[in-house]
Amino acid sequence: MTGVPRVFASGQQIAALRDTNVYLLTVELWSGNQVTARLVGQLNERMQSAIDSYYVALQGWTPGQSRDAVPSSPGEEMFRALRVGLSDEAGTAFTLESGSSGGTRHELLYEWHFRASHELHGSHLTLTVMNSEGAGGSKEIDFPQ
Repeated sequence: MTGVPRVFASGQQIAALRDTNVYLLTVELWSGNQVTARLVGQLNERMQSAIDSYYVALQGWTPGQSRDAVPSSPGEEMFRALRVGLSDEAGTAFTLESGSSGGTRHELLYEWHFRASHELHGSHLTLTVMNSEGAGGSKEIDFPQ
C-alpha cells in the first residue's frame, strides 16, 4: 500500500482501565507496513481530580529544580501502564516503534506506532489494550479494500 492511508475510525469503547473508559479513535495503515493506533481516555471524577492536582503541583515546579522534581502526569502514568498489541489473520509480527501521550484537562490522548514484519495485504487486524493486571479489551478491525 502506498499513498493515502486506510483509516478505521471507531469511537467505540475498547476498555475500562483505572475507572477510565478508553475509546478507540482510529487505526491507520500507512505505507504498507506502518500502523498507528490512537485511543482517547474519557475522564471520570477521580482522574479529573488527579489531573487537577497534577497541574497545581506543576505550577510549583521551576526549571531550576531537578528533572526528578517534575510532577508525574496521571495521563502519562496510565499510558505507561497500558499494553497495546496488534495481530492479523496471517500471524504477522508487529513491532512497537514509538508511542506518545497527551491531552487536555478534558481527555487523555494516546497513540502507538507499529511496524509490521512485512507489507500488509489483508483487511483485518485485532487491536488489544490491557493494563498490567491483565484487564482490558480488544477490537476487531476490518478495513475496506
